[in-house]
Amino acid sequence: MITVDQIFHARKAWLLRFHRERGWGVAKIRNWFRERHGNDIDPKSLRAYLKGFVTERRTPARQGKKRIRNRTSVSTRNLQKQLDHAERKVERAGDFNPKSKKDAREKALQAIVRRRGQHRFRTELLLAYGHRCPITKCDLPEALEAAHIQAYRGEKFNHVQNGILLRGDIHTLFDLGKIGVHPDTHKIVISGALRGTVYEKLEKEKFLQPTHPKDRPNSEVLRFHLKEWNLGK
Repeated sequence: MITVDQIFHARKAWLLRFHRERGWGVAKIRNWFRERHGNDIDPKSLRAYLKGFVTERRTPARQGKKRIRNRTSVSTRNLQKQLDHAERKVERAGDFNPKSKKDAREKALQAIVRRRGQHRFRTELLLAYGHRCPITKCDLPEALEAAHIQAYRGEKFNHVQNGILLRGDIHTLFDLGKIGVHPDTHKIVISGALRGTVYEKLEKEKFLQPTHPKDRPNSEVLRFHLKEWNLGK
């Protein structure tokens, strides 16, 4: 059994959505979570989380003045809407057919290839980083993906100085602006949303740069990523 604080932020957003939009109670949310993720949520922490959200949203900050802002920032809400939209598109793409083992395997392999990134770009990053994630030190190639520092907008963005070889979960957090790299100190920067999670220990860890300077991330692009997501403030 886990507490709400141990659940990834995007999943916690779903709990609130079910509670607010569908009127689900603690028991129904726990049943859904067990079926979907194979784990149970501590009912006491879930009840406190849902109640705390409503209380924080409705309690006035000062009498006669503005109310306290929803603790979920506007940018985070917008990002969650985009993720929800993307998830609905994936769900509409087709029903699961357990009898079609060949199709299922091909789709799984295609999904892995898409996550890893373009073959040539990923190969260059594997060589530059010595087949190792510079943040987690993971050295299992099957788990490593080609991450763009500045979002891909054409072939010219597939430059080794605009990429980092990252473990899959770190790639996701990097793209969501939860993790970054300081361009001057080359230390890991994390978002406040990761405090209290297993990822908190990465904060201020040293980023392992490639041996050759020409393969190292562009400092201005790293700075742009931090500024874009308001990291390190």
